[in-house]
Amino acid sequence: LVLTSLTMLGCQIRSSEQNARDTPLPISRSDATSATSDDRKSSVTEREIDSLWKLLVFEKPSCLTGKQYVRKGQFGGKGCAMTSDMEWKAFFAMEKQQITKFLLSKLSDTITTKVHTCPFSDAQTGELAVYSLQNIYKKNWFDFEPFQSYQNKPSESITQNHQAWLQQILQDENKRAILKENWQALASKSNTDAE
Repeated sequence: LVLTSLTMLGCQIRSSEQNARDTPLPISRSDATSATSDDRKSSVTEREIDSLWKLLVFEKPSCLTGKQYVRKGQFGGKGCAMTSDMEWKAFFAMEKQQITKFLLSKLSDTITTKVHTCPFSDAQTGELAVYSLQNIYKKNWFDFEPFQSYQNKPSESITQNHQAWLQQILQDENKRAILKENWQALASKSNTDAE
């Protein structure tokens, strides 16, 4: 039953995305009409992102197999849910700017998800948002200049490792703001490079 529900949700999302791509946009007669049309399109996308996110992080148990970091320009790998699971692929196929905005809004969320990181604990929501941003932009959180002291810091225990350090950073309002600013700058640069 759960598998059928997941498959149906995935099909609905893919169908919605396909319909959105296949439906011609109306030719606007004024800026007001265009803005209204864009607002509706944006809010539908936000609902789709939020619904899929809730499924992926709170309803569907999965594992990142310890591959939640970028190594040699690659994120994930065999068995990592974010790169092998169809629903995660659908999530990352959504509009990059909308996903980024959504993920940045989740950084302060400390609710534990059903996504395991290996070899340590289930990820918190904000932490999972960071791993998702790492996948999108192919850059680790500790590669940003303010956090480079964590790059080669040895993991010594369940409380002294990259996962625990990231959770501590996300719980500190000032450090979280610095991390968010770095992701926003990277996203902005990425958007400029794409134009």
